[in-house]
Amino acid sequence: MAERSGWIWVSAGLLCGLIAASTIAAYYYGESTKYQNFYKDTFQDLEALTIQVSILIDYGNGSREWHNNTRVPIGISLLNATRMVAEVNFTVYPGLGVFVNTINKVGGGPSRYWLWYYWNPLTSKWEMGMVACDAYILHHGDTLSWVYTSF
Repeated sequence: MAERSGWIWVSAGLLCGLIAASTIAAYYYGESTKYQNFYKDTFQDLEALTIQVSILIDYGNGSREWHNNTRVPIGISLLNATRMVAEVNFTVYPGLGVFVNTINKVGGGPSRYWLWYYWNPLTSKWEMGMVACDAYILHHGDTLSWVYTSF
């Protein structure tokens, strides 16, 4: 009889453990589902408030750095988007715009300058930016390039 009583206690303990494990698993499954839905909702909000652009930084020495599909706020300028992916030193010329002096501490060489270009998908060519980088407002899917070059 004592042997039978021992098995009853072991079975009861195992049953309690199974119930506790099932309860914990159900709780964490619910939490996981809740946070997955929260992530999806947050990502949808993010997509509604941002655009994706690609920025190339060409250091002029064969070294290039791509920042593909970078999410930036809607209405941001090229200057501010570049500042999100690189360290930018610039000078403001009132009435004219911004002149970029260095990107990631590269620049300032004699007769060398940072110029920006945009990829024109209609002509499949890089075209020089026609306004200062702080005046160019980015559009979804833009591909832009900073090139450290000499005149």
